[in-house]
Amino acid sequence: MTFRALAAGVVALMPDDDVASHVGEVDEPSPALPWRLVSVQVPGVLERSRVSTPHARTCRVRVTIAARTQDEALAVADSTLGALEGSRPAAAGWVTGPLQLRGDPAVYPTDVVLGGMTRHVFAAELPLVFAAQRQP
Repeated sequence: MTFRALAAGVVALMPDDDVASHVGEVDEPSPALPWRLVSVQVPGVLERSRVSTPHARTCRVRVTIAARTQDEALAVADSTLGALEGSRPAAAGWVTGPLQLRGDPAVYPTDVVLGGMTRHVFAAELPLVFAAQRQP
């Protein structure tokens, strides 16, 4: 029934492909492109009862994708969103709602140039949310 279980539930939904998924931070000095970085925030209280017991919590997720080209970033974003949108993260001690895209996904060239590349690394960001409630 931990917040870490919610993050693990989101990561478990990632598509089964050759793209590495990292949680919180990329722990390798120069990971092979493309890759995903999954950031899950502690769920904020959306609604409380009159005695102040939380009824519903909103959990925000940001998936950042790094790729060699814009086309590659778009392809990974497409497969990632296809796997996440509408899926419910499974986490012990929690009841969760479906992941929903909220806001505009962004795809852009970064200021990063990796060794051996003559082009900038492209990034894609997918902002998602889902409801989470602790089981009684």
